[in-house]
Amino acid sequence: MINNSLIYDIETLKELFLVCFRDVKTQKKKTFFVHKDYSNLKDLIDFLASCKQSDYYFIGFNNLHFDSQIIEFIWMNYISWCKNSITNENIILQIYNEAQRIVNLPDESKYLSLLPEWKLSFKQIDLYLIHHYNNKNKRTSLKYLEFTMKMDSIEEMPIHHDSSITLDDIHTIELYCLNDIEATYQFYLKSIEAIKLREDFKDKYDLNCLNWNDVKLGNQLLLDIYCKKEFQDKNYIKTLRSPRTSIKFSNLILPIIDFKNDEFKTLLAKFKSTSISNTKGEFTFSLKYKGITYEYGQGGIHGCNNPGVYNSDDEYIIYDLDIGSLYPSIAVNFNLFPEHLRNIGEIYSTEIVQRRLDEKSKGKVGDKNLIAALKLAANGGFFGRER
Repeated sequence: MINNSLIYDIETLKELFLVCFRDVKTQKKKTFFVHKDYSNLKDLIDFLASCKQSDYYFIGFNNLHFDSQIIEFIWMNYISWCKNSITNENIILQIYNEAQRIVNLPDESKYLSLLPEWKLSFKQIDLYLIHHYNNKNKRTSLKYLEFTMKMDSIEEMPIHHDSSITLDDIHTIELYCLNDIEATYQFYLKSIEAIKLREDFKDKYDLNCLNWNDVKLGNQLLLDIYCKKEFQDKNYIKTLRSPRTSIKFSNLILPIIDFKNDEFKTLLAKFKSTSISNTKGEFTFSLKYKGITYEYGQGGIHGCNNPGVYNSDDEYIIYDLDIGSLYPSIAVNFNLFPEHLRNIGEIYSTEIVQRRLDEKSKGKVGDKNLIAALKLAANGGFFGRER
């Protein structure tokens, strides 16, 4: 369980390094910085040592692949800096250069050039990764979160990173950093249930999963359950595939699918006559029906009404419908499972879908975290869906 935790954020400028911490439990704040005219770097190292001894978690936004790397860089180099009497200016420049190295790493090789989570000296919780904001389609900045959370103050860095920094400037930069920490703290409060779920995963399944997004959690839980039932090695199972050189849509469409109007009959005929050899972006189709445009692609179907006010009347009733466990139910009822996974249908049906339904039927005494975990395994495991 996470008993001690700190919200933190760093600023890496060419003439200043600054880091702020806020204790989640006590709300006490601490600031440390290195400037050519003054440094409390030793106090930072002593503080980090006490946090390590007390098993603190460091909570941030996009911290696993940036802030934590810089903190680790300082932690590992401090003794060498002291032994060699490195000046403040030189220390700041080394930190700045390391920060710029990380920022400028190409996306395709970035994570290979950073320390993995298990090698870091300080435990991390990255809200950016938990909410899957590293996905290019969901990518979100802390500033945008500040806007959506309706914070009183949304600030940009008041001083450019390569500007000359005076001692008077440090307080301005500190206030900016503390404002980002306030935003991170508010977002942390909205993420507590997600963190608790990952804690439960970590304890029950011995997985280092505190920074995994929902899809990865679902995938790994399904993999864990399957391998235990089948006495299989996880790494081996992950190598298995059912390769196809092409896919005929007619083989994918269930025989119960039928339409009564001409527009969707044409759509169905189009689908049945289509085959693809590339699973990304090869198929798109648009259909307009009663004023709404439906966009079809390999990721699914999307449609949206025009903006406006819609009211029920004597002729029309507005329904808001949600189909419970749609994708898992389709998989179970029509026995649609990966060909290379022996007995996966039975295991998925009984150990994931049915087990979740049984737990939900217990009402208030049901294990909420188990229900949530099994939902992720049911949806994310095969379909890559987060909800």
